[in-house]
Amino acid sequence: MSNQDELGEQASGPEMMSDEKREKMQLKITELGSLLHDEWRAPRKQEDGTFEPRIKSTKDQAWVEKSGTDQVDIANTSYEDLPEDWKGENKASAEVSMSSVYETVSQRKTA
Repeated sequence: MSNQDELGEQASGPEMMSDEKREKMQLKITELGSLLHDEWRAPRKQEDGTFEPRIKSTKDQAWVEKSGTDQVDIANTSYEDLPEDWKGENKASAEVSMSSVYETVSQRKTA
């Protein structure tokens, strides 16, 4: 049996995906990164619904220019609004996880 997915594309890894599939995978990576961020900050939740602040500096110049400061409260900032350097760990974990899931699903389709 060939190693192709339902669209007839080679299914040997995320780098071999169509642009549409790659875009969908990036959305899933963002969703998972957001969930990981929410899990990290959950124990910091206070009675008023905010989180115990965790102020950090960022080197993300685009974020600094947009916000007017290099200080970010990573606990009270949604994943989507974090500077790129503070998305890092969760994004990397999500990329590895989603890549592994994709590989496993692709391999099972050919079995």
